[in-house]
Amino acid sequence: MKVNIDDDVLIIRAETREPAATQDELMSSRRAWSFTRAVQLPNTVD
Repeated sequence: MKVNIDDDVLIIRAETREPAATQDELMSSRRAWSFTRAVQLPNTVD
């Protein structure tokens, strides 16, 4: 997870990935997702 503030914008990013299948597995599925949100902050936030 990453949280940044850039020019009065709060940016939150996160992502996840499952490890790759091993050679012993005949079939596998992997899930991955990412998330990004940006919120304009008011000028009064320090």
